[in-house]
Amino acid sequence: MDKEVEFVKLKRMADDIKGSFNVFVACGEDSYFRKEAGNFFLKLFVTEPSLNFTSFSGEDVLSNPQEFFSSLSVYPFMSEKRLVKITEFYPKKAFFDTIINEYLPTDSPTVLFIDNQKKCDVLSKSQRVFTVDCKKASDNTVAEWITAYAKREEVKVSFCVALKIARYSLCDMTKVKNETDKLISYSKDEGEITDYAVETVCNKEVEYQIYNMTECIAKKDFGGALKIVDDMIKKGEPPQKLTVSIYYFFRKLLYLSLSNDDKEAGEMLGLQGYAFKVNKELSSKFKKKSLKKAVDFLVKCDYGAKTGGLSFDESLFLSVFKTMIG
Repeated sequence: MDKEVEFVKLKRMADDIKGSFNVFVACGEDSYFRKEAGNFFLKLFVTEPSLNFTSFSGEDVLSNPQEFFSSLSVYPFMSEKRLVKITEFYPKKAFFDTIINEYLPTDSPTVLFIDNQKKCDVLSKSQRVFTVDCKKASDNTVAEWITAYAKREEVKVSFCVALKIARYSLCDMTKVKNETDKLISYSKDEGEITDYAVETVCNKEVEYQIYNMTECIAKKDFGGALKIVDDMIKKGEPPQKLTVSIYYFFRKLLYLSLSNDDKEAGEMLGLQGYAFKVNKELSSKFKKKSLKKAVDFLVKCDYGAKTGGLSFDESLFLSVFKTMIG
């Protein structure tokens, strides 16, 4: 069987996993998926979590390994298995080999679960480790999750409206769930989450709005771009923060446009799956020269504001104006 699976397919493999592995890693940028993967393994293996669950940080394991090793050797109580969790653990091969060879044989009653934001080659290359890929899901997959989740709460939502919630939340499942819970509560009496409810209740992430603004610029819809900036300011976003956010966004697009290696670019920028796809597509709508000019000018505007040559309001609108004219 495969030793790696996307989170959205994890539950289908429960029976195969249970008899084949006792070391599991959930890695990827979506913290909600990583948390849910941990809950899945805890429920799969452990009967009494209050008695058979221990958690460590990766830093604690490396600085004080003996306590961790002792925990691996404890037998479960009123449960067939116990689970030990480590958060942010990127061991060297020799240290990990010690764990699995001396303290965690295949027939051990202990299951090890590792929650990592980034990939670790030592873990992913080990034949003893089953990996759950917790990258961000596509907007379509997230929209399907929203419709199913709302249905369980006896609230309807069209796929089109669910897609808007997913995109407003940048497909970050923690934010998606929070926004969906708010919308379900708001729409309970009507029994349906409407487009109006989303526009009224849902928080649009700043990065989404900057993406939307940049897309307007790519389409030469300058009025639309300025309206988005104006809306962000009216909602209390500080001009200095927006200027810096716009700079980092255009710098990301410039890097994507110049890179010939999508995998390397994605890893460098922390972009995977859907997030990488939409940003890569947007970068292709600009000339490389225009992106370079925009990034250079944004640096000057930020410097001017920080040294007192410009107000932060002036810096923001000059930044947006320059990105529009190219």
